[in-house]
Amino acid sequence: MGELFLKTLNMSIAASWLILAVVLLRFALKKAPKWIAVLLWGIVALRLAVPFSFESALSLIPSAETFNAHNIQYETPAISSGIPAVNNAVNPVLGETFAPNSVGSINPLYIWTLVVSAIWLVGIAAMLLYAVISYVRVRRSVAERAPYEENIFLCDQVKSPFILGLVRPKIYLPSNMDATSIEPVIAHETAHLARRDHWWKPMGFLILTVHWFNPLCWVAYVLLCRDIELACDEKVIRQMDLDEKKQYSTALLECNTQRRLVTICPLAFGEVGVKERVKNVLNYKKPAFWVIVVAVVACAVVTVCFATNPKQDLPQEQRTVRAQITEIEDSSFLVTPVEGAWELSSSDLFRVPIKNMPPSPEPQVGDIVEITYDGFILESDPAQFSNILSIRVISQAEKLTLDDVVTLSQKGDALTWSDFERYQGRDIGSGLYIIRYEIDEVFDVLVGGVPDETPWYIYLRVNNEADDRIDIRTEDVSTFVEAHRNDVPKVIEPKPDGGGEPAPEEPDFSTLSEEQAAIRQAILEHNRSADLTGVVPCVSFAELASFVVDGSDFAEYIHYGWALYEEYRVTDSGLETVTGSHAPVAITFREDPSGALTLEEYWQPRDGSYYAQDIREKFPAHIVEDGMDSQKFILQQKQECYVQAVASTGLDTDQVIGSLIETICSSPAQSSSWWNYIEEHPIEFRELTYYGWYTLKYCFTEFLKGGQIGLHGHIMRAAMDDIAPEAQLKLYAETGQEYFDAWKDAAKSVGKQHDMEWIEENQPAIYLLLQMISE
Repeated sequence: MGELFLKTLNMSIAASWLILAVVLLRFALKKAPKWIAVLLWGIVALRLAVPFSFESALSLIPSAETFNAHNIQYETPAISSGIPAVNNAVNPVLGETFAPNSVGSINPLYIWTLVVSAIWLVGIAAMLLYAVISYVRVRRSVAERAPYEENIFLCDQVKSPFILGLVRPKIYLPSNMDATSIEPVIAHETAHLARRDHWWKPMGFLILTVHWFNPLCWVAYVLLCRDIELACDEKVIRQMDLDEKKQYSTALLECNTQRRLVTICPLAFGEVGVKERVKNVLNYKKPAFWVIVVAVVACAVVTVCFATNPKQDLPQEQRTVRAQITEIEDSSFLVTPVEGAWELSSSDLFRVPIKNMPPSPEPQVGDIVEITYDGFILESDPAQFSNILSIRVISQAEKLTLDDVVTLSQKGDALTWSDFERYQGRDIGSGLYIIRYEIDEVFDVLVGGVPDETPWYIYLRVNNEADDRIDIRTEDVSTFVEAHRNDVPKVIEPKPDGGGEPAPEEPDFSTLSEEQAAIRQAILEHNRSADLTGVVPCVSFAELASFVVDGSDFAEYIHYGWALYEEYRVTDSGLETVTGSHAPVAITFREDPSGALTLEEYWQPRDGSYYAQDIREKFPAHIVEDGMDSQKFILQQKQECYVQAVASTGLDTDQVIGSLIETICSSPAQSSSWWNYIEEHPIEFRELTYYGWYTLKYCFTEFLKGGQIGLHGHIMRAAMDDIAPEAQLKLYAETGQEYFDAWKDAAKSVGKQHDMEWIEENQPAIYLLLQMISE
């Protein structure tokens, strides 16, 4: 209700400038036709009734939004009148009198706004009640009437002629009216009907009902009623001679009853401004053509200058926002406004160019920065501030130290995600939330799990050949640190050709169709880092739907799906994710007559509260649910990216997979269930599934050798079922080897029932095993 009132108040203030202009113009155009004045009041009515307006560089209105609802509700109250002197005089008083309460959730001025809004509604109700009562009283006064002709009636209770009714209007005349006055009066009232004045006047009253608090709106309504009568008089006397004009004036004087309140009544027409009307009737001269032209031009000028809003390309008052850095790139960083910031109503993620800031301190992820900008926000993805005036670091995130880890470990199982918010960290997860906190070249901390829930693990990890680690909630941190303090960090050995890290290679899309290759190339170009030294970029696309739009000389292809982009670094323990993106996208290509594809649009949803809304608006209805399910395709997409990375780097997958299984089997030391080992090592087991067919081939090879009756066999069986759930057996088996032997027999049975082409398409894991057996 408060926002509706403030919107109406802003409309009323903006329209007040137009009302003042029309009042002045009425005096300047006294010789112009009176219908010009009525037309001007119609423009005023539109300005008061329509909740939007066009922008114009010629607009003379200082401000279209004097009161900002969000500012009044959440920030230090201030007006934006567009007049600096007024702002400087009013805003300090508002800020001091209605300063936000630091312990309250709503500004005091907003509470007063709600109170005033209630009063406004009461005023509207009172105006409508008065209109109803007036209508009923007039209606009763004409209950007894005698027909005169057609829709004209004579009434004893009527003292002055008027029209009553909207759909079927009728003219009512006093029964005792002089016979010589009846003809001009009927001509006058008939002219009202021809001009539809019995519609315009009630419509004006309804607008006044909404803007009853604005004195200028009352002035406008009174002048509208007067100008309606003058325009009607002018229409009637246009062809009269002097004697007929005198007779018409006599009728006006006879019908003058000084009914002041009729001016407000929305339906009954009475006489207003009789003295001025008589004077205009007797002195009427047909206006010259040039006068009409000047009047019409003046109307157009007033409309452009006062019925439009000022363009918003001029600088607003500067705004300052505090935000936390979430990611730093070469020439910009991503920030999230702090809780309660007005900017969150536009977006919860902004890209900010690194400029207009002091060289030190150097910004880090997690720092709080204060950004001053010109007040404008560009709607992009991520959002951007139109013009950055200054940036400064006001609070730096701390780097995690070993002493901090010791202190944190004392909280034990009470540790939460929020305990690490003050430290510099980097999200390295994909499909799983994992934050890495670097301590030094030997130690780091990994926190993984689901946000807002208890972390699954909080590992203190050593960057050595064994990747030793402990969960700081349950194990002795000090002892672990002392045992590994002098460890030598692992390094990547140079390759025989003398190179260091493997040279990055672009993913090979040559085996794909032209369209699918173009999709993956678009994802690559959209997400790739500026510097790919030492990393391998990989791309996967899970298509949900595609559409073709045929034109006369072109065709458009729109592909909806999930795009996964990741950059990997090769380490002795396998592939390490450096950065990545997993998002629903809509990619549009245009094909020209030659068959060449050109990227037209790469779309992905905005973050935060806009995310689901953007997907629903962009994606076809039947794929919206899949478009919001980030986990449905992540495993197969990660597997595709790992295949690309392995092909590009020549990674020894057997060694990596064997090492992962050994790590999983290393702890807990005592357990009766193999599941406990997987739960203890979720990252390593997840890595097994990401290696996909490489893991299957490794497991099949080991099982075909036989003798996998221990823990290793159980871990490999679990990996098989997760990677190839379509071939999983509902079977209890004492050992992994027993399960695999039954799985192999089932695979051979499938091989006898179907040809290899069908098996490859529908049971790819079985196809792989049958291929290995036949070799």
